[in-house]
Amino acid sequence: MEAKSVCDYMQDGKGIGCVNVMNRLSVDCDCDSNPAEPDMHDIGILASLDPVALDQACVDLVYKAKDSGSLIELFHQKKRVEKGWFPKNPKRKE
Repeated sequence: MEAKSVCDYMQDGKGIGCVNVMNRLSVDCDCDSNPAEPDMHDIGILASLDPVALDQACVDLVYKAKDSGSLIELFHQKKRVEKGWFPKNPKRKE
C-alpha cells in the first residue's frame, strides 16, 4: 500500500528503482525477534524498475535453488492457509 502511494506521488513510479538482497534466507521474517537460522545459501542482489517483476524473479530463483526446500514448503503452507485447507497457528503473532 505504501509503495503504491510513493509510486503515485512519483508520477507512476517512473525512475524508482527497487533492490532485493537475497542473503541469509530463512523461513522466518526478518522482523521476527527470534528467527530461524538461515538454511539456504545467499543468492545475491537483484534490482529492477518493476517491483512485481523483481519479486517474481526472487521467487523463481528460490524455486531453482537446490537448498530451498524449507522456503518452498513455507510458500505452499501459506497458500493452504489462504484456501482454508490448514489452520493458522494461534500462537503466531502476525
